[in-house]
Amino acid sequence: MKILAVIPARAGSKGIPNKNIRIVGGRPLVYYAIRNALESKLITDIVVSTDSPEVRIVAMQMGAAVRWRDAALCGDGVTLDSVVYDAIPSGSWDYIVTMQPTSPTLSVESLDKAIRSAINRGLDTLISAINAPHLSWKEEGGRKVPAYEKRLNRQYLPANYLETGAFVISRASAVTPQSRIGAKVDVYELPPEEALDIDGFADLKAAEMILEGQKVAIYIGDGHRALELADEFFTKPDLYYDVNRTDPAEFGTTTHNLIPFDGTADLFEKCRRKQYTVFINDSPSCMTGLRPALPGARIINLDDNERYYICSKAFLFYKPITIKEKVERVFICFGDSAPRNYADRFMQIISAPEYAAYSFTVVPGRARHDRPDMPGLMAACDIGITSQRDTGYELAILGIPTIDVFSYTGPNPADEVIKSTLDTYLHMSAAERLHLQQVLLSRDLRNGRRRVMDLINSI
Repeated sequence: MKILAVIPARAGSKGIPNKNIRIVGGRPLVYYAIRNALESKLITDIVVSTDSPEVRIVAMQMGAAVRWRDAALCGDGVTLDSVVYDAIPSGSWDYIVTMQPTSPTLSVESLDKAIRSAINRGLDTLISAINAPHLSWKEEGGRKVPAYEKRLNRQYLPANYLETGAFVISRASAVTPQSRIGAKVDVYELPPEEALDIDGFADLKAAEMILEGQKVAIYIGDGHRALELADEFFTKPDLYYDVNRTDPAEFGTTTHNLIPFDGTADLFEKCRRKQYTVFINDSPSCMTGLRPALPGARIINLDDNERYYICSKAFLFYKPITIKEKVERVFICFGDSAPRNYADRFMQIISAPEYAAYSFTVVPGRARHDRPDMPGLMAACDIGITSQRDTGYELAILGIPTIDVFSYTGPNPADEVIKSTLDTYLHMSAAERLHLQQVLLSRDLRNGRRRVMDLINSI
């Protein structure tokens, strides 16, 4: 059986200049269609129809024949039917497969499955498509009217197949200067990642992301930090957690891929099987074993410091607080590492009558991540008191003057020391608190996720 692939790739493109020779994923866009045709187990011959010297060079270097296209076939109003018909060499062909270079993410496996389907079912034409059910509208009599019978959620709508342009498989007898559609026609559904059709610059970026094929894994001891980082990728990373160290409940109801491991040897073996392209972790002890397990990966070890701190996205929607003339509300959060008697003594001190004029918002350290209203609770306060590093970072993002009680008083101070420290902060002037706020905001903790991603992408 003789099957000819015709790849139309003209020079002119108004939306994206030089589209067919744009470098995407390290290759000219037209390369991917030619490569699929060359690697197909069913396509026997290939011809590229073009008026572009650069496309001709790419095609010839790859071993494809070239049909130099006449100017009359290069206009915007010229249909592909006439272009494809013009490119067919003399001879006897069973099928003609039109393959557009604007579908670089199509796999050769899908291409061959589609060709086999057309042959086995005796189809005259098989067109690549994606099933995209949507509530849509049409025009009738000058009015916009629904093109559906009943408003339903997308998953309950009837199938709606959109052509992708990846391929049109036609029986040779069905190809004329006016058509490539025969009497017996069907569509071949492609998975979403293979159905991309390059029409605008956003499509180019999406194609590059798919072609690069990043496989990302993250192992960070703090599950909340890991989740925030996972959301920065345009793919679904695998999140590893040590069953001896992390309770999976810490990840909440996330739909990210959670993978438990029992000891570093188990982690390395799982990574060896997965072969990630990017692995991010905050455990220096893992570094020596990760490199042999993932020899071709980018491995990033994130230092546990404020420069690479990633806050919850909710904090980014709050502006720094306005410094008031006097302190009225105080935020308090002691971490689990704080001695029990320390927290109890502090709470006993602030219950004294002399502090009745102040309002205290107290949040247990263990409950901090389970409070979606945490940024609002903090932003309503004038100063903060904490023994937790991450809570201190969050308060700093909101510009709230904060005392790290352990740094000032030590782990087991006398009550007089605790009270003196508290009174100092409660009675700070507005000017002093404004200065502290400026110092906190200068640390630029809001942009930690950008710095982390810049680090990852630079390696």
